[in-house]
Amino acid sequence: MPPISHLPTELLCSIASLLDTRNFTSFRLSSRLVHGGTIPLFAARYFKRRHVFLERHSLESLVDIARHPVLGPAVHTLDVSIARVIESPDAWGPNLQYSYEEEEEEEPRAEGPGSPPASPTQSEEDSRAMRDAATPPPDKVERVLADRDAYIRYRDDQRYVAECGLDTAYLTLALATMPNCKTLVLSAHDRPWGARTLARRTGLWPTTDIHTTARGNFARHTQQVVLSAAFASGIKLEKLDILFMPPDPGSRPSVFVPELAAQHIRSRLINLNTLCLTLSRAHNSYSYNAPGSFTQFLELFPRVECLELCMNSCNDSNLFTTIADSPLHMTALRDLELHGLNCTAPALAKFLCRHQGTLKDVRLKRVHVLQRRGWGLIFHTIRRNLSAVEDLLVEKCRNAGELVRFRNPGGMEDSIRIRCDWDSLTSTIDRMELGRAD
Repeated sequence: MPPISHLPTELLCSIASLLDTRNFTSFRLSSRLVHGGTIPLFAARYFKRRHVFLERHSLESLVDIARHPVLGPAVHTLDVSIARVIESPDAWGPNLQYSYEEEEEEEPRAEGPGSPPASPTQSEEDSRAMRDAATPPPDKVERVLADRDAYIRYRDDQRYVAECGLDTAYLTLALATMPNCKTLVLSAHDRPWGARTLARRTGLWPTTDIHTTARGNFARHTQQVVLSAAFASGIKLEKLDILFMPPDPGSRPSVFVPELAAQHIRSRLINLNTLCLTLSRAHNSYSYNAPGSFTQFLELFPRVECLELCMNSCNDSNLFTTIADSPLHMTALRDLELHGLNCTAPALAKFLCRHQGTLKDVRLKRVHVLQRRGWGLIFHTIRRNLSAVEDLLVEKCRNAGELVRFRNPGGMEDSIRIRCDWDSLTSTIDRMELGRAD
């Protein structure tokens, strides 16, 4: 049997593709030939989507990845988390305390901080050291307390990086050198790259909580950094997936996105065809001007073809009414998904009719229409005015607090997908019934 060093690269990659994360990492450390031959598979497996946050080590690692001739082109999606170091090492809950148990029980994740080493210059010895660090010495306690000095250093550096614009500079540089990165995400991912290193050194994980003013401000700062880096880098962005953070209650909507920044976004993100917005669950607690800001943000992208709005059932009906009453018109919109939305029937009907010339696919999931006969109005509006719509999905929706259900030969169902012709819509209206929520 020939030694492994004599096997062709294609066969080495085939073997590696059958291994789980832990065995795959060990296999790559078996020889330099295997290590080098499986780099393309390694890149495709662990670097297609990268999670980072606005912390120096995390951003510097991203820049190293972007500059690598194999790893950089492998990144297709960049996820920037709102995770941050909280202001005081004393103001933390038990869920933030680092535990050695997490290292022992959790298998390294492909996209999280437990991934195989991301630095292209990292040696095999460094890789082994990283794995060995997951096992605590026998004299270590189950949980560790916060290292105040280390924590304060991280906190102060976080402030410095934000105040001098280093976070925007790092992110812009990385995006500009990742040619295949077409999707940019702003999320609340709680274990981005670099979070585990921070937790080991300080004893505490970063937080994604935004229910205080200071934490909400940092989340909005992250949002601004992501948008600024997107247009400054010249990236040919195709999809933008944003956890939307409304501005402070005291600020004007125009301050949320300055006019100069708005002009750059409109003129440079011209390849964007998919926009996904998720309204933060915390918005009602501190922002009464969210409707105007939300509408203003949508107006930055008038040419998107696919729009997904997820409200998490936390918005009041005024939000979507403001959107419907605004002059917002997405001239190329053909694919619309509304999820967890509270709205009035006239507002939803008005928004659909405004885009009747282009809409082809409409998905309404967990939409709560406040009027008693609201869904009847919506179906009649679609039948009468939206002849271009080819596919309609209504899933687990409500009508004035009651479930919208549809009669079928097999019984009642809480979802329906139909072709939007006159007969199908007429049949749907006839089969629709309202039932008490369980």
